[in-house]
Amino acid sequence: MAGDQCLSARGAGRRWAAERLGLAGVATELDAAAGGALLVATGGSLGAVKLGASAGAAAAKAAELARKAWLVAKALSLADLLAHGVLLGWDVYLEASSGRVRWEAVADAALLAGGPVAARVKPIAAALAGGGAVMLFLGEPFDAASEFAGELYSEAGRYGAYADCFVDGALQAFSTYAQEVEAARWLGIASAFVDLSDLANNKDWLGNRQLAAMAAFSYEPPVPVFRDSELLRRVKGGVDAVMFGKHIVGVRESGDVAVMRARDLGRRFEVTGLTRVSSVVVGGGGGFEIRISKYSVGTAGYLVSEVVDVKSGRPVVIGYNDMFTALAIARGFSGDVYRGVYRNREVYVLSYGSSLYVLEGKPETFYKYLSAALMPEIAGVNPAVVGAEVTLPAVYRDGRWVWDVAISETAFGRKSAFIPLSPAGYRLDILGVLDDGRLLIGEVKNMEGLGGPADLELDKMAGRAAVLADLLRDNAALLSALVSVYNGGRLPGGGRVSSSFMASQVLIFPDLKKIFAPGGVKFVVVAADAKRAVVFTYDVSLDQLRDVSFLNRVAEEVYYGFREAEARERLYGIGEAVGRVADRYRAYTWYVEFLK
Repeated sequence: MAGDQCLSARGAGRRWAAERLGLAGVATELDAAAGGALLVATGGSLGAVKLGASAGAAAAKAAELARKAWLVAKALSLADLLAHGVLLGWDVYLEASSGRVRWEAVADAALLAGGPVAARVKPIAAALAGGGAVMLFLGEPFDAASEFAGELYSEAGRYGAYADCFVDGALQAFSTYAQEVEAARWLGIASAFVDLSDLANNKDWLGNRQLAAMAAFSYEPPVPVFRDSELLRRVKGGVDAVMFGKHIVGVRESGDVAVMRARDLGRRFEVTGLTRVSSVVVGGGGGFEIRISKYSVGTAGYLVSEVVDVKSGRPVVIGYNDMFTALAIARGFSGDVYRGVYRNREVYVLSYGSSLYVLEGKPETFYKYLSAALMPEIAGVNPAVVGAEVTLPAVYRDGRWVWDVAISETAFGRKSAFIPLSPAGYRLDILGVLDDGRLLIGEVKNMEGLGGPADLELDKMAGRAAVLADLLRDNAALLSALVSVYNGGRLPGGGRVSSSFMASQVLIFPDLKKIFAPGGVKFVVVAADAKRAVVFTYDVSLDQLRDVSFLNRVAEEVYYGFREAEARERLYGIGEAVGRVADRYRAYTWYVEFLK
């Protein structure tokens, strides 16, 4: 009975597709369960509407055409890849986003290839219909795709539990018609059932083509979701995904820079456009510039790193609160790193200038990201296992701090552990996990205008350390995922192409025995102003960071050491260090090629 109702809804979806294309009658393929791959007339007179082959035969014809003629045009070479199940990657995305390859060529290839791409259209349409965004920009604003997806799902809603069946039928019909048209066009003959000129101004035809172009890329939402089996085992509770509610900034399909935020415990996403306030170029090459830019919406500000196509002036990739942004900001500093000394303590002394100070915002933000970018050199941390401005998602319950976790059914798992990240929570300037399971904790201080050690407010670290200690005892494994989120770790197994920065998820689980023992935490304090920074390192236990008297002694040493430390031996230039870190980071993300 349910199968019959689903079949009926699929048929209704096909008829809806035919009506949207202005066809009086359409040949469609029945579900295999209802009698095999037969072509029948539906709704009105068949007239001149004749399909030359079934969808399966059309796919074979299109694939064979692509194999024989792939040198004829870019679209056919792309279709050859897509017909063999190879989704498009970074090289084509950069060409399309900068206008070097027209998005229409990508759409032609996707529609010609048929099946392998057609199956990916539905989740993209669902995301747009739900008010979300696709963080891909293919050279021109894709407004028709969102409108088409919204109208499709609105009509499908009339079929209740069988809405998906309606959507499947409609998209299958669009794919079949489009494949027949594309195959005929590239063969240089007229389509057997429709004149292409009749579709040129059809907004639904255009919307479907835009969806197909996006579906051709190896894209999944750049959302921080973890499915690592060992992590899930350690989290317990039978969850099949761990999802963090971090703000994602990128260039959406419409061409606007936007922030995407999870809502309703990760069940849906809200997208808000951002306005650029100011921008500084920090590097570039190969037709692209690297910029550090300030965007805003209302009272909220977003400091981002942008890869901008020089010719069009459009951003094609954006990083936000991640290691890519840290490295890009570090590119905005010029200077050297020295081995120095303060009394009997060895320190690092940085001497620099920066073009970034013209941007609106607190200068300590730049110092934090510069420090995070240099931590692999200074502290030896893996560049994929460190983050800056890390929020601790904690709630106080039954006399202790625990992870703020809610169980929800999301698109990423039927039992997802959703962890919100509120900017109002406790925050660490730098947090990482060393290769042996010890922690790296960094505190960065702006020394401008301070009158004494107390003004550093290092004693506040005691409260943050107490929260961190409770979270580790509650579930240490989640801390490894949290660090990955702020590094740029995103959905595994997908998301290889996106306008929002992504890195591979690298999980090093904290070793509690070491962390609570002497030397289990590398505590780094960076004292900085506009021209100079001094880096102090302490090997301590996490409990020692809860000792206010110890923190006060550190504050006194840092305050006076910043003024009196001597630079003794030049170690390397900041640019050299950033280059080495980027080389190491390249193992986890392709995006750092822009920083070379």
